[in-house]
Amino acid sequence: MRIAVLAAAVLLLAGCQLPERSADRAVTVPHAQGETVVERTPARVVALGAQWTDATIAMGVTPVGLLADPAGTAPPWRPTTGSTTAVDPAKPLGYQVKELRPELILLEGPAAAPSTYLELTAIAPTIPALTAGPVGDWRDQVRALGAVLREPDAAAEVIAAVDRGIERASAPGRTVAVAWLAGPGQLIAVTDPAAPALALFTRLGMRLPDTLAGLPADQGRAVLPVDRLAELDADLLVLAHSPRAGLDATALPGYGELGAARNDTAVLLDPVELAGLEYPTALSVPFLLQRLEPALRRAAG
Repeated sequence: MRIAVLAAAVLLLAGCQLPERSADRAVTVPHAQGETVVERTPARVVALGAQWTDATIAMGVTPVGLLADPAGTAPPWRPTTGSTTAVDPAKPLGYQVKELRPELILLEGPAAAPSTYLELTAIAPTIPALTAGPVGDWRDQVRALGAVLREPDAAAEVIAAVDRGIERASAPGRTVAVAWLAGPGQLIAVTDPAAPALALFTRLGMRLPDTLAGLPADQGRAVLPVDRLAELDADLLVLAHSPRAGLDATALPGYGELGAARNDTAVLLDPVELAGLEYPTALSVPFLLQRLEPALRRAAG
C-alpha cells in the first residue's frame, strides 16, 4: 500500500499557494446555524477548530490563523508553518481574529457557540459546524471548502485520494476494538458502530466483536475495569494510552495474552492520535492508515 504517497502529496499542497481563484458568483453554504453567503473567493482563512484546519490545509490553503493548542501538542499529520498566527482560545476571539484580516472564518467545537458565531460574522463570512453533531464529516467540510474556494474538482480529488487509500487497506469481515486507558484502573471502549472513532474501520469493512457490541453502554461507550481487558480482544486492537502519564497499556495484566498482542495486530496510539481517530480529517485519516497498515495487513491475512 502506498498510503505514504498520499500523506506526502497533502503536505506538498499545504506548503504552496493555490493559483489565483476567480471571484465568480456568490456561494451559499448551509450549516447548523443557518447559512453563510461567501461573495468572493477568500485568500485569508482563519480556521478555529482541528477538523476545519485540516480541511483547509488539505485544500492547499495555509490558514492565517488557527486555534492554539493549550497542551502544545500539534498533530503529527499537520505541517508547521511560520506564517500562521495562533489564536488563544482562553482570550476573547473577536479582537484576535479581526487583527488577522480574514476573508473567511471557520468555526467548530466550543468556539462555535452562537454568540461567537454572530460576533465573527461581523468581521468576515463565517462558517460554523455544518451539522449539529459533535463531530463533523470531514468529506462534507472539504466539499464545502471546495465550493467556497471555487475548486470543487480539487476537493473531489482530496476525498478520492483518501478513499483510494482506505480501499487498498480494507479488511472486510475482520473485527476491531477501539479503546483507551482512561485511568490506572479504567478502560473506555467504543461500542457504537456509528461512532466517529469507528468510521474509518467501518469503511474498511470491519465490525465490532460480539463481546463489545453487547456491552451495556452510555453514549456508545462502555467503561470497563482493566481486569476485563480480554473483552477487547479482536482481530485488530486499537488501544490508546499515555505512558508518560503513567498509563501504559502494555503493563496491564493479561495484555500479553491477548490474541491481538500475540499476533502483532495491536496498535498503540497516543492521545493526539486518538483525537485524530475520534475527529477524523482529510489529513488524520491518511496518517492513521499508515500507522495501522502493518497490523491491518496481518489482521486481513
